Amino acid sequence: MPAGGEHTDQRQPNHEQKRERLNAMRVAGGLLVGVGLLLYFFHIAEARTGGATMGMLAGAFAVVGSVLLFVGWRKLRAL
Repeated sequence: MPAGGEHTDQRQPNHEQKRERLNAMRVAGGLLVGVGLLLYFFHIAEARTGGATMGMLAGAFAVVGSVLLFVGWRKLRAL
């Protein structure tokens, strides 16, 4: 039967791993928002050649990135 110290040692890396995963999710969300904004602004600059597909893609990246940022922030606060 494991001692109490061993149980808390096993728990601490899981907590740190969860924090690292949430931070990685927030970074990925920030990158997606950045890519979405870049696509949106370059889509405006090249409106004659782009079409509606680039605008929809930029919006999708921005929305998914924003959701990842928000969920990561909320879960990180809950820890």
